[in-house]
Amino acid sequence: MPGRGVGRALLAWQVARGRELVAPDVGGDRPVFLRTYAEDHLTDRSRLLRAAGFDARRFAVSMRRDLRDPLPDVPLPDGLRAVELDPADDVLVDGVRRAHNEAFAGHWGSEPFEPDDWRRRVLVGPGRRPDLSRAVLDGERVVAYVVSGTYPDDWAAQGWTEGWVDLLGVVDSHRGTGLGRHLLVAAMRTYAGEGLEYAGLGVDVENPRALGLYTGLGFEERGRETSWGLDVT
Repeated sequence: MPGRGVGRALLAWQVARGRELVAPDVGGDRPVFLRTYAEDHLTDRSRLLRAAGFDARRFAVSMRRDLRDPLPDVPLPDGLRAVELDPADDVLVDGVRRAHNEAFAGHWGSEPFEPDDWRRRVLVGPGRRPDLSRAVLDGERVVAYVVSGTYPDDWAAQGWTEGWVDLLGVVDSHRGTGLGRHLLVAAMRTYAGEGLEYAGLGVDVENPRALGLYTGLGFEERGRETSWGLDVT
């Protein structure tokens, strides 16, 4: 029932609740803001957010790759080994967390994960699939990882089944060695083995290295979304 102010009322409640949650951090040494996302084709949501004081801060591309197309052979560099991301292996789980914090240090909108939050939000959250996820180890150190998910509730509306690349990262010391490409192909093979039709992911448009990796492996753009922010002071 559009045009009756329901969206405005819900957004106002969300903003008020958000302000309550972040209030302890206001006035500290880091900026505090509320963030939400809206797909660009949903222009009514963009208008609603702008009217509530949000401004566009970042832009992302959603991409997909047809798993029926052949996948390249991307061997693992010598001296490294890949393992399934076993949630029961606390040492491995924490190694992936540390690798993620290192790989995404300084990235816009990224904050380091603490152990409990990492397990709850990344490994065992709704749709997460550790069995379709992998870590690469150099000795005992995790140097790269891919975390996957499947979200069947979305499939009927979007019209296809899909394995989703939630997180993909390589630590600084091992970038440029093809690990991201190896893990992405390995993940897509597991998706295909599940009978899924596509691989999907989202990427920041200001990350040309990642965009080049994905397009080079056959991913194609299917939509864009904007990250909207509201400063809390």
